[in-house]
Amino acid sequence: MSKPTTIGSLFAGIGGFDLAAHHHGLTTSWTVEIDPFCRNVLEARFPNAEHHTDVNEVSAMPASKLTAEQFRAATASYLEGRSLAEIADHLPITRQALWERFKRAGVTMREQQRHGADNHFYRGGAKGADWAHNKLEAALKRGTLTRPETCESCRTPGTPYSDGRTAIQGHHDNYNAPLNVRWLCQRCHHEWHKTNEPVPLEVMPSGSLPPVDVLCGGFP
Repeated sequence: MSKPTTIGSLFAGIGGFDLAAHHHGLTTSWTVEIDPFCRNVLEARFPNAEHHTDVNEVSAMPASKLTAEQFRAATASYLEGRSLAEIADHLPITRQALWERFKRAGVTMREQQRHGADNHFYRGGAKGADWAHNKLEAALKRGTLTRPETCESCRTPGTPYSDGRTAIQGHHDNYNAPLNVRWLCQRCHHEWHKTNEPVPLEVMPSGSLPPVDVLCGGFP
């Protein structure tokens, strides 16, 4: 049996069990504590853990592994500036588990900020279509993708609009594959959406607790 490395803490208080576990080489993956003062202490002591408020609002999540291709894509997204939460939202893995995987693989982690979008655990990133569109725009700026000059459907040349917008637009059949697009003129793009719906982004339910090796709990 492999040596346990992660701990989950229910009714965590100020993290007494977690501190003892850390002395034995374990890492706190998540805590659940309803008292605001105690939760502030937990956030200060374990800044890289997930902190939840109410045991009635969380649930266990089955362990999942990333494929090599998923991990390469996740690494590239992080190095482009995406937060761990934004990346993990679209993978079968939690942000804490992704952070631990990055650390084991030697990925250089950004310095953690306490607030806002600079925090690599930030949860306020764009979702759904915005997420896919932002990924596509970033790929175009890097030169990973090149926008063609004609519509793939009707072969109409993409004459730019007077306001500078391009007439050839990247269309997603599936928002989970942001760089897998078809290049359509505005008319063909609108026609497709009149009778079709793209595959929605698969987002991990909020409140899902990642699997851990050790579970501890205080008094509720």
